[in-house]
Amino acid sequence: MYLLRQQKTHQTELSEKIVQLKLLAPDGKKYETDCANTEGIFRIIQSIPSPKAEPFKRWLARVGYERIQEIEDPELGTKRTRALYRAKGYLDAWIEQRMRGIEIREILTDEWRKRNVKEGFQEELLGSWGEGNKQARVRKPSTKPTNWEFQREELLDEL
Repeated sequence: MYLLRQQKTHQTELSEKIVQLKLLAPDGKKYETDCANTEGIFRIIQSIPSPKAEPFKRWLARVGYERIQEIEDPELGTKRTRALYRAKGYLDAWIEQRMRGIEIREILTDEWRKRNVKEGFQEELLGSWGEGNKQARVRKPSTKPTNWEFQREELLDEL
């Protein structure tokens, strides 16, 4: 009902971000339901004039501020990522390997961009490299290393 009131008060910016989808209700019937993407939900929350929304608004402001700091100093983002992995219980060795893998992936994608390699090829190649796509899990592992594996090892040696 709140969203309908917002639409009636001519807040077109928000109403443009809201769509109605028929979703299945617990009673088994489908009803038109107000839906929005993540950005739209955040904008709606920001527009709610209620003290109950204030803690969430403060959290949004804090996260936004942290991201701006990370833009100014990208190392802060790396530190945050490491802290999140530690909080989830990952071992330091695993975290280092993951961070190194991310760094290598960035190097590769930057090089591919320079050489105008098409987007689909990148995802296919990186997906089979270990990001865990369906094809990589189903495919039978080869006992003989491929050219790609040799290139990957050379990249690791260079870092």
